[in-house]
Amino acid sequence: MRPPSSSSFRAATRARLLLTRLTGAPLRRHVCVSASRLLLSDGGGGGTSQDLDLDLDEYMRSARAALADPSRAKVVPDCLSPTPSHLLRLSLAGHTPDSLPPDDEGRMPLGHHMVYFPPQIPQALLMPDGTDADHCPGYPFVRRMWAGGSIAFSPDWEEDFRLDGRKAVCVETVGEPVLKPGTGSGEDKVFVDVRRQYGLLSRDGTLPTSSSGGEGGGSGNGVVIDETRRLVFLKERPHTSQTHTQPTPDGTATQNGNTGSVKGLIEKGPSERREADFGFSLKPDAKLLFHFSALTFNAHAIHLDTNYAKNIEGHKDLLVHGPLTLVLMLTALNQIKQQEGVGVVRSIDYRNLAPLYVGDEIRVCVKKQSNTKGGGGENEKKNRWNVWIEGPGGRLAVKGTAVTVATSRGE
Repeated sequence: MRPPSSSSFRAATRARLLLTRLTGAPLRRHVCVSASRLLLSDGGGGGTSQDLDLDLDEYMRSARAALADPSRAKVVPDCLSPTPSHLLRLSLAGHTPDSLPPDDEGRMPLGHHMVYFPPQIPQALLMPDGTDADHCPGYPFVRRMWAGGSIAFSPDWEEDFRLDGRKAVCVETVGEPVLKPGTGSGEDKVFVDVRRQYGLLSRDGTLPTSSSGGEGGGSGNGVVIDETRRLVFLKERPHTSQTHTQPTPDGTATQNGNTGSVKGLIEKGPSERREADFGFSLKPDAKLLFHFSALTFNAHAIHLDTNYAKNIEGHKDLLVHGPLTLVLMLTALNQIKQQEGVGVVRSIDYRNLAPLYVGDEIRVCVKKQSNTKGGGGENEKKNRWNVWIEGPGGRLAVKGTAVTVATSRGE
């Protein structure tokens, strides 16, 4: 099957945005450029996004007004059945340490909330690349990657989110997009934060809300998990380009299929191994990527369609999901928790620095950073952990910091 051409992708994107502007349908907040710009002809496919006379100040004003609209929060209900968690375990089997048996009391494993509360969007309303249009700032910033994020867990989240069929809900809001100017033509990027607050569905229908996040999580009305997902949107890739540009989650790009270092972000040499207290290696294959896409209801073509990933987005192969790397880091933390009794994971902050591809040999690592007493209660002891993922040759691809809390009860 022939991969879609860049011109057809661009035309489909423009048509979707124009339809949204004209109808005011559920994707209305997605439109951030004028209809006249969307109607520009491709002239037989020879145009690029650079042909648009784009006023970035005007574009960002429109994007902020459209995306960061609190009245358009999404409410995603779910039933906490053990099935999605079980299927995730099966998908990870053989890739991650399997020494931890399922919890006899039905507690949700760390990170498994990622396969609950999937996007509930009809296929016809997705972007041409399969992503959620309500997160996109608008054409020409349509190439989406997962740049990082943070999660705060409430002290009792494991008790609240038992997998016994109880009803729960996720409230999703989109923050104001932020423009990060690039150093050259076409290198501008737009960051969008998607906040997801999870909690149990109350009998009176009250939704979980909180005024702020933090290491402790759970601040406010019934928030069990407070998560922020940071997405980055790059301009579409000109199909006339003869060089193979390989974007990275922080928005930089390298050429000719070599990822190399991420400028200004990697602290050590790309091939230098870092000492870890615990770690495991794996090679994500196409079956794992497919299963994770299915479990998260994620149709993004960069994880599923090799031709699309290479010829439209400019990658060397299928990308490993950003949320999958997060699950892998939380899996490593869960191993530390069970084996060394370090307490409960209270928070994690992380950044994706470079792409990981199907078949890459990667290593997931954890190292204790420091510990301090107090901060969340007089009987609590906090431990901080460095968590990271190395790609081929020890290249740093993801790095983050997690906080665990041990109480006087030894939890």
